[in-house]
Amino acid sequence: MPHTSRRRVQTHRKRTQVHDSDGWTHIATSRHHQDWSKTSPRIPLGPAETPEGLTTEKLQEEYSRHKRIWAASDCCKALNTILTQQTLVKGEGDAEWELRIDKCICLGLGSLVDPVSRRYSMFQLGALQSILEVLNTRVNISSIYAQDPVFNDLDKELLGSLNITVIEDPQVFSRIDQSTFVYAPHCERSFLLPGLAGKNPALMVGNDMAHMITGSLSSSLTAAELQIGRDFVQDRTTTAFPAFEAAENAFNNTTIYWRSSPED
Repeated sequence: MPHTSRRRVQTHRKRTQVHDSDGWTHIATSRHHQDWSKTSPRIPLGPAETPEGLTTEKLQEEYSRHKRIWAASDCCKALNTILTQQTLVKGEGDAEWELRIDKCICLGLGSLVDPVSRRYSMFQLGALQSILEVLNTRVNISSIYAQDPVFNDLDKELLGSLNITVIEDPQVFSRIDQSTFVYAPHCERSFLLPGLAGKNPALMVGNDMAHMITGSLSSSLTAAELQIGRDFVQDRTTTAFPAFEAAENAFNNTTIYWRSSPED
């Protein structure tokens, strides 16, 4: 009887985003995710690996394409309306006042070269640039910082070309004051909440804090983290980030927060 051969079917484990206790994101297979999260010591995050053949020029072209998609979206238009009609100017007549913003801090953007996450990161970066353009029609944001330990040299080069300064200092939250715009969509709560303790930024785009402190995930937070979340939403106006149909997961469960009264 002749032998027959059957092609071996390759199995591909799902790649999963795993957040570490510092708030940054690992990319791992499902099996490694289970082992790492339960028994393995924390893997230090480092710069993302650049895919073979990806150059600065190709990265810039890809980002430009994502930015054009973002700029043409209904989400971008809706967001601009929120910023100009609700966020920047408050009150009426003699009671009118404006948010004062002079710097932006971007947290946990993710690598723009990583093949798993860069599509979302590029849309989020495009949104950040459009937000800054709108804000700068009324305020003067002179400094823009970004921090994520997965940034590599290509990331830094692209961000630098956009006048965004990458900072290595882990104590990034010490730079936040009442005149800061914090941009942190999908920033890990175990990093974000402790960092916001005692902080009162003028504006933040980040995770849905109400869901975080009252939803199903609230049981995983410490009492101190829950209190930080409650304190943060006090005297703060919120609205949901508009839906982005081109990549729904880029901004799902994202909320815009701004102070409801002038700073002291």
